Amino acid sequence: AAAGGGGMGLVKEELEGRSAYQKQVASDREAYKGMLGELGREVAAFSPADVADVERFMGAFEDKMALLSDENMVLKAFPDWPSRKVEMLRECAARSRDVREMVTSLDVASPKWRTR
Repeated sequence: AAAGGGGMGLVKEELEGRSAYQKQVASDREAYKGMLGELGREVAAFSPADVADVERFMGAFEDKMALLSDENMVLKAFPDWPSRKVEMLRECAARSRDVREMVTSLDVASPKWRTR
């Protein structure tokens, strides 16, 4: 019963926002609000000329987002965050990498190519 009571205390702390996790999310929101506001404006204004632009932009973007303890929870405090555009840019960069890897795997001159 004591273990159950301890678990309930943790649940109560989480619900009240006093857990270490919630504190870290709140800390990230405060520490990175300037960066996230600027980054959101950059994403909204981003108009790539080609896929290479998307890959470069998203590389820098992901480096910044890696600073956050929980991207989704931190960004909930930013109602104007361009989440749909971020999702689209991530998908574009990922598909570009996939195509490049597929082309490399089909290139018989590539050291990665091998017969089966």
